[in-house]
Amino acid sequence: METVKDKTHELKNEFILKAGMEISGLSTASKGTLGAIVFKDGKPMILTNKHVITTDDPEQTERNREKLLVRIKERDWDLAPELLKRIEEGEIPVFHPQYPRGDKRAKIVAFVSEAYDEYDAALCEIIIPLEQIDREINADPIEPTEGRDVFKTGCKTGLSTGNIKQVERNILIIEKIVSEYADSGAVFVESGTNKPVGLLFKVDSDYTYAYKMTILAAKMGFSFKKTH
Repeated sequence: METVKDKTHELKNEFILKAGMEISGLSTASKGTLGAIVFKDGKPMILTNKHVITTDDPEQTERNREKLLVRIKERDWDLAPELLKRIEEGEIPVFHPQYPRGDKRAKIVAFVSEAYDEYDAALCEIIIPLEQIDREINADPIEPTEGRDVFKTGCKTGLSTGNIKQVERNILIIEKIVSEYADSGAVFVESGTNKPVGLLFKVDSDYTYAYKMTILAAKMGFSFKKTH
């Protein structure tokens, strides 16, 4: 019997997950950024924004699921039965950035494990082999400091640097940085220490906003370092 790992292992050279790449959920109209690969209970997880991969409207979520299932059948995607069953039973998939790009393979790399409404964050359990994961951040998060330089890698604007203008309770306000909407989910890292400080969730004409990473890690119980 063919397993999920068998399916993904065939695409080893195509599936390289890393921070800054584009991901999407049930609806391809909503795209965002894979912020980082983190670990919870020893399992590798994608960290991103909740709004990148799902909605707050249960009815809209179900409509998106139905549309996705229709596309899978109409386009004859080469999807492992185990993955199709998980979608049919209500789980939310996370797609590789090449999805679907005209071929017949639905490149599902993870399923949503948990979402945290208060801080617009989500953890998605990765289903592809560990050798196909590129972990660029391997440091514990630190408290952000006003005036410090930071950088992020977003799927829309790529690598860019900025400065923490202000920290208001659990939110970082970052200036002098290039960000756009699809960069949602990107992780801010402090320049010099290379330690994560925030998760981008909002962009306006003046500033970029991020939730403190120390709060997210504590509330959701994940680590940037693999633990057993």
